[in-house]
Amino acid sequence: MKLLSRIVGRLNVLCVRFTSEGETTLSLVQYIFSKGKSISVDVSGKTLSNFPVIVLLSGRGVVTKDVSAANIVESITSNPETFIRTVMDGKISFVRREQLETVMNELGKSNIHPLRIECLPVDGEQLQERYIEKFCLECLHWKVALRPSAEGSVLASFIAKRFLFPSLAVLLLILLVNFAVSSRVEKEFNSANFELAALRKTSSAAAASNDKKEAAMEQFSHRLPHKASSLSDKIAAIIPEKVVLTELSIAPLLRHLETGKPVQQNENAVIIRGETSLSEEVAEFTEALTELRLGAVRLVSVEQDEERMVLTFRIEIAL
Repeated sequence: MKLLSRIVGRLNVLCVRFTSEGETTLSLVQYIFSKGKSISVDVSGKTLSNFPVIVLLSGRGVVTKDVSAANIVESITSNPETFIRTVMDGKISFVRREQLETVMNELGKSNIHPLRIECLPVDGEQLQERYIEKFCLECLHWKVALRPSAEGSVLASFIAKRFLFPSLAVLLLILLVNFAVSSRVEKEFNSANFELAALRKTSSAAAASNDKKEAAMEQFSHRLPHKASSLSDKIAAIIPEKVVLTELSIAPLLRHLETGKPVQQNENAVIIRGETSLSEEVAEFTEALTELRLGAVRLVSVEQDEERMVLTFRIEIAL
């Protein structure tokens, strides 16, 4: 009940007194749960609509009898459409509903539906505040809110109303956070897509280039008058121990490959470049190439690399 009392905060108690002159006087009391007391406030539709309303009837027309009067009690309890009743402290207080018709019509015009309607015992007006507290505490229970009745419907509607604006505020906050996060995620997603598209384009271009190179190499191999692998094996078998080859080109290109232009290569030539520390090794290698009878062997150049203290050479074979 403590949680429910914090949610509701306070209850309006509309005290309706029927005078002997046939008039009806209204006074409004608010019971504040946090303070455990009631305060008097001005009666107005706005004030009544802010919190659940309990109607407390007293004065002319309100009759109180002991519950021991079985015949009277049975007659009252068996006609709820005719009488409004309250049983408390061994007494039953009741009044005809038609007597409250004018007040209920006024409340209905303001869209105010009482949570409960109670009758104050004839001799209980001096203890009105105690009865107010009792009625307020009795009606403020979760089981009342969950009960399928008019009383439960009114209380449940008020609780839902109290949570409406906080719920909307939380929902709005979630939407704002979602908008901010989704904007950032969308930006990152678009950036990632752009990078992925660029990567795919680059990969596609690289694959196409590799395919062209492989096709060109395949074309070269078919155009060679001699088997490159056979020539390579023969040359590799006679390389002196201290000679290191840096290039072995069979049918070398005469110019770089260019898209849309025919491949130009020296199909009947082999170019060999290498290095060694001894000039005798160069002479020995040249002589060994001649003995292979692959074609005319020519030592094109021999140069001294002063920094590395090695000889670099170039040999050409005309197949």
